[in-house]
Amino acid sequence: MRRGRGGRVFAYAVEQKWTTPEQLALEAALVDAAVRRQGAGCAQLDGDLVEEVIGRQPFVLSDEQAAAVRVLTMSGAGVDVLHASAGTGKTSAVLGSVRQAYEAAGYRVVGAATSAKAARVLADDGGLQAATIARLLLDLERPETGGISPRTVLVLDEASMIGTRDLAALLQHAERAQAKVLVVGDTRQLAAVDAGGGLRALQDRLGAATLTVNRRQHAEWERTALADVAAGTPAEALRAYTAHERVTVSDTALSARAAMVAAWWGDVQEHGIDRTLMAAVRNVDRTELNHLARGVMREAGRLGDEELTAAGRTFAAGDRVMLLRNSAAKRLDNGDTGTVAALDDGRLVVDLDRGTTVTLDRAYLAAGHVEHAYAATVYKAQGSTVTTGHVLGTGLGQEDGYVALSRGRAANRLYLVEGQAPGDPELDLPDQQTRGAYEQAVKTLGSSRAKRLALDSAAWGADTDQLTTQLQETAGLLRQRPASDTARLPALHPEVTRLQAQVLDAGLRLNGIREQHEQLRRRDPQRQVLADRIDRQTGALGRLEEQLTGVRATVAAAELGTSPRHAWEAVHAERLERAVSAGRELGWRHRAEERAATAVDPAPAVVELPAAARVEPPRIVRQRR
Repeated sequence: MRRGRGGRVFAYAVEQKWTTPEQLALEAALVDAAVRRQGAGCAQLDGDLVEEVIGRQPFVLSDEQAAAVRVLTMSGAGVDVLHASAGTGKTSAVLGSVRQAYEAAGYRVVGAATSAKAARVLADDGGLQAATIARLLLDLERPETGGISPRTVLVLDEASMIGTRDLAALLQHAERAQAKVLVVGDTRQLAAVDAGGGLRALQDRLGAATLTVNRRQHAEWERTALADVAAGTPAEALRAYTAHERVTVSDTALSARAAMVAAWWGDVQEHGIDRTLMAAVRNVDRTELNHLARGVMREAGRLGDEELTAAGRTFAAGDRVMLLRNSAAKRLDNGDTGTVAALDDGRLVVDLDRGTTVTLDRAYLAAGHVEHAYAATVYKAQGSTVTTGHVLGTGLGQEDGYVALSRGRAANRLYLVEGQAPGDPELDLPDQQTRGAYEQAVKTLGSSRAKRLALDSAAWGADTDQLTTQLQETAGLLRQRPASDTARLPALHPEVTRLQAQVLDAGLRLNGIREQHEQLRRRDPQRQVLADRIDRQTGALGRLEEQLTGVRATVAAAELGTSPRHAWEAVHAERLERAVSAGRELGWRHRAEERAATAVDPAPAVVELPAAARVEPPRIVRQRR
């Protein structure tokens, strides 16, 4: 941040988390509304009916998919959780079957998601009557809409993105109506924009039916790598992506974006423009990618000559566009994508990818509700499935990476920048040491932004002695932590250079001795002397090469985050995180006690009086009897 005439204010991250009594009460109400409805006998279907629905599907459900259908329809719980990884057939196979089973038994199944686009996927792939979370809550507050009843099943999809307040309100509505709720999502994907963590809290308390087998990515190695990213262990995943030539490293951010657009254009020509996607975390990168991609489209003659400019964006026939505003009257959904078919007197005629054609009027365009769709933010990309995906690595965290790298069926490619500083280049922060592309990618992809309820993450409820004991135990554990190879990197790189030189010198010496040995006659007494020297020099060369290999392995492990220290920290991550929270809580309590002591029992004021104003205390003279 800048202040005054070139002055600076350095901003630093504050890791202490805060909440309010109201938020804690809201979270407690959310959890209680779900827990007390377990075993309620709510919307419990007959097993024969469920098996009949599973058996009549046009495709064979896997064992875990069929098991999930049985749990969700036969548990009798008022609230059930389905935790489904990316690409597991959640909507079409499981939720579609659940809907058919409940409808066969006379229930009404209603779906909802945070975005209109996700709600449409529920409707198109699962056959559910679906709306946005906001729309559903509005309807539930209006009696004339009919509300919900004990014969209603609510399906809340992408639940990790539902804010705590909305999720609590929906569960309370369902409890009052005795309706069943299915909470569906993946805690490892993107979190709610506002206070969240409800899905994780419900899964921890209620358990969950799970879908883990990824059916989207074609290559087995890529499914394994994606699972590593989801688990927060990206080093092994990056090695796999690199081995299969899926990682491009550039010297600058501009060249990384240019390489990304070039690869995207190749996929456009091979698969079609609607079957490939570019994704970035930051809007500034998305805008630049769209600009570069549109330039390629113009040079290739894929755009019409006539252009229309609205809200600072220029459009022509052939442009890929994304809609940013819902419109029930025009059947437009925020997140809809399509191709501009024509310009019509200041309006855009767009062929949407879902098969309909719409005309966007001047007011919609002037309000900035349309943007180019060659690239999207990771949040907008969630829920999309394409043939190939291209992902910019800048700022890509664990959840971002899992979502972005799971969009493409055939291939997903990652683009990194060498020597990019870990901070945001747009902020005026103190200079930080730059990291290599892979080292930085391991760090960011291993950083989770997942949310938890304050109810679950706060250490304030723990006893002080308990927190102190936890810190002491962790201190003992830390004494077992392996030494840091990362801290040794500045010294290890020169060590590699020194050993390389010694290996080269030892090799030259060995070759020289061998040449001398070959030139001597067979009976020359010096021949045996040289043979002994060859043996000694060969041994010395082998030892140097072994040292060099070891140091190189240490450097590689430190840069990729796979050193013994990294592995140890990954195993003990949860315990270390709890200890950090305990330390912060104890520190806060100490400061609070000091503040309270000062406020309740302030130190007595000491006033120095002038010499003339001083009053000598009376002298007491004791007389002897």
